[in-house]
This record gives sequence, C-alpha cells and structure tokens, in this order.
Amino acid sequence: MAEKNGGGWIKTFLGMVGGLISGAVVMYATAWVDKAVKPAKPVPNFRVEHEGANVRFQNLSPGYEGWWDFGDGTALLPTSAATDSVTHKYTRPGDYSVKLSLTNLFGEENERSVPLHIEDVPTAKLPRVLSLTAERFGNSDYAPAMYHIKAKTENAPLCLLDLGDAKDAEVVTDGTASLERWVTYEKAGDYVIKLRVINGTVTAYETEVASVQDAPAGAVQVRLTAVDAGTAVTVRTQALEFNDTFRADVKGDVSLLGAREHAAALYTDRDKEWTIRDVQLKAANGKDVSLSDKTETPLDAAALGLPSARNLRLQLTPDRRSVHLVGELVRAPAGKTPAPLPTLMIQGTMTEELRKPDTRTVPLPAYLQVPAVGKTTTEVVTLPSLPTDWVNPQPRKLNLAVSDGAAVVAPSVPIPGRVELTLQNRRCVLTATPAKDKDNKDAVRLDLVLAQARVGVK
Repeated sequence: MAEKNGGGWIKTFLGMVGGLISGAVVMYATAWVDKAVKPAKPVPNFRVEHEGANVRFQNLSPGYEGWWDFGDGTALLPTSAATDSVTHKYTRPGDYSVKLSLTNLFGEENERSVPLHIEDVPTAKLPRVLSLTAERFGNSDYAPAMYHIKAKTENAPLCLLDLGDAKDAEVVTDGTASLERWVTYEKAGDYVIKLRVINGTVTAYETEVASVQDAPAGAVQVRLTAVDAGTAVTVRTQALEFNDTFRADVKGDVSLLGAREHAAALYTDRDKEWTIRDVQLKAANGKDVSLSDKTETPLDAAALGLPSARNLRLQLTPDRRSVHLVGELVRAPAGKTPAPLPTLMIQGTMTEELRKPDTRTVPLPAYLQVPAVGKTTTEVVTLPSLPTDWVNPQPRKLNLAVSDGAAVVAPSVPIPGRVELTLQNRRCVLTATPAKDKDNKDAVRLDLVLAQARVGVK
C-alpha cells in the first residue's frame, strides 16, 4: 500500500509539472502567434462619389470580408475581398451616416463611418429646352443653304436632335446643356428641326423651321468650304469632399491621413482624359482656398475650421488627373473622460476640363449672276467664327468650287486667286480675295466679270 501511495504522489507531481510546462508553452506560443502570425485589425477606408441620390462607394481596403451599412434603414450589404465598389440609391434627402465594417481571419472587426448629405431632388426639376434657333448663314436663302442650329437645355442628360434632313435623329449624351450644329439643306423646302430632351421617363419637346427657296434662274452656284481644326475644351464643376477619422489602431497621438484622393474622371465617364483645372475649398471665414495654377499648396487648418488637423497639403498628380489631401490628425490630451476620435471634413468644388482634337467642315454656298458687258457681279461670303470652346486653332483651309447647272466647271479655285472659265456659254473671269464683311468679320469677296474678247491675229 505504501508503494502505491508513493507512486500516486509522484504521478501527481509530474502531472503538475507537465501542466505548468504546457501552460507556459501555450502562453508563449499564443504571444508568438499574435505577433508573428495574427494580422492587425482591418482599417476600413472608402471613397464616396455621388450625383443626386445615386451614390457610389469604393472600398479602398480590399482583402477583408464585411458589411456596408448605408444608414437609411435598408438591409446591410455584404462585401467580400474581391468587391471593389457598390452603388446605392437613397430614396429621400437627408443626412446619413455610412459605415463600412470589416473582419479579418481571426474574427476581429473594425469599422469606419462617414457622414453623407443627400440633397432634395425636387420634382419640378424637369428637362427643358431653353432655346432652339435655326439661323441662316450667309446672304442667300437659296438652295443649297447653310443653317447654324443652336440649342440650350436644362436637366437633360439625353437629347434626340432631328435636323429635318431625312437623316436619323442624333442621340446626344455629352454636352447636352449646349448644342451647336451646322447643316446644309441641298434642296428648296421647309425643314422641321426637332429637339426632344429626356430625363428618366420625363420628356420635353421643341421645334424650329428652316425655309429654303429655289435659286433664281440663270444663277451660277459657288460653294466655298471652310475647314477648321483645333482643340475643343469642355469644362465642368463637381462637388468635392475630403473626410477622414483618426485611425482606431493608432496608439500614439498623431494619425496620418489616409491619402484622401479625388479623381477627375468619374466612373460613368466614357472619356477618361479629364484633368483638374482648379480646386476650391470652403474656409471657415467664408474665403475660398484655391489651388489655381499650382500643383501643390499648404492649407491653413485653423482657417478651414479644423483644430485637430495639422500639416495639411493639397497635391495634384503630375498628370493633373487626381488631387490628394495629406496631413495629420492630432488626438486631444487625455482627460478625465475619453475624448472622441478627431475627424476631418473639408468641402469645396473641383473644376475639370477635357481637351480633345476637333475638326469642322462648313460649306458656304452662294450664287452669282453672269454680269452684263462692262458690269461686275460681287458677292461677299462671310466665314464662320471658330467655336468659342476651342483653343490652339490651326490655320484655316479654304476651297472654292464653281458649278454651272449640274456641271462642276472649276473644282478648286485658289484664295486669293483668279480663274477664267465658261459660264452659260460665255467666257468669264472669277476673282476670289480675302476680305472683311460689313461687320468686320473674315470673309471672301467674289467678283465675276466677262472676259475681254481676244483680238485675232491675221
């Protein structure tokens, strides 16, 4: 019995020692896993782009599972490691708090919330045709006749433009606020120009008429063609908002901003070549801070009403395709009660531009009567002004063609230049000279005279 009791005591002692050793191993192994294997808590970060009630949220912290909470009472939307962005439509205006919650492999969760303001979209904001005009260009109503079609619209993301020339209506989705077209009506008649503007299921409609007459009998048709080339510049302004929160995983008192970025091109743009012309931020004192033509500028945090921020700088990328806000958020000194984490929000606007090479060919028809002996028929053809949204125009190219009935008797007359030709069985001389019209606009003066009879040599 004594041996059995002694053996039991030894076994108990060895069990205690083994338990202590295994506990130590587990303790140190757990610490090693925490430091060497276990990842840090996720740091949720996302960007917000919205137009009206349609909002796009881009997840800038990929690699985690989690949930989107849009703050409007709708069901939570899951996000996966492969999910880049989601789109959500708010049904009512108001202020919302959007939250992204992410979880790592160990089930540890972190979240970030951002305030979002949705403007009221009044039902009265309907598509409208503000103006539609058809202006005859040149001095003649005779066919063929050149017309300048111009239109202004409002709240119209989609337009259908029918120029009345038997061609299919043009579908316009870019630059719908201001439309400008040149059209040549080859035959006499009344051409009905139709413009329909569409916003969702709501449409508006406007028409204009261009009247073209038959050319007078015996008239000689002259067609001057102007070919222009330049760079078309489209400008727009978008709302801009930078927001950030002191990172919850930072142990010290200073948290770097998460490189807040806004790109010029929206995800809905077909053209991705938009660049940033200027950025203006709203300061607390009512004075805007402008980036202007600089690519980087320091920001006064106090003037922007941001006491918890410092070392703020606004930076454009070299290609001017995106703008970044860098700086720091500083935690307030610890007090008796824990202070909320510092936040940052800056609102403003971003002016963007799109530059694209453009060309325009404008035919300018005119008519000349064959003059009597000793008389001169003169016509001054005004050249169209260049589009107001063009820069870097190239030298204008001009071509002049003359027709007698259906026959082209001079396909290319130089300007300035002089050509002898046969019109209605009579020898004539046509002279084309650069000139100015009565309004001092660029023009081409056309002078037609009978050619002098040649004296025969016996």
